[in-house]
Amino acid sequence: MAENDIVVKQTFEEKLRSRLRDSIGELMSDEDLKKLIDASMKSIFFDPRPNPKYNYNNGQPTTIEPLLHELLKELLLPNMKIALDSYLKENADMVQKTLDEILLLGVGQAYVKAMNMQFQTQLAALSSSIYSTLANQPR
Repeated sequence: MAENDIVVKQTFEEKLRSRLRDSIGELMSDEDLKKLIDASMKSIFFDPRPNPKYNYNNGQPTTIEPLLHELLKELLLPNMKIALDSYLKENADMVQKTLDEILLLGVGQAYVKAMNMQFQTQLAALSSSIYSTLANQPR
């Protein structure tokens, strides 16, 4: 390559297309090659993959998340943890207040539901007893 040659940046897909074009020559049209690459990119990065550890679950093949999801998790997870830790430290009072409200509300609702269940059980037994007593009385 000479010093004055212009280097054109190519996307990953364009590089892949040019390499395949060089390899297979004119066996495929550009349009067919583009369709093949598009389908391959979708399949590789976006479709769920077969699970190598557990091939079948009740006769059904098992899958794992698409490759793109896995790669993004690897890249983003450390940064997300740092951002979350920073947010929690900066807003500790607001987070604590919100948690307290949710827990108080949740505990209160759980208590009310438990009491309702206890009373419903007792009321159902009383209702059944009254019904059977009335049904067995002579007329």
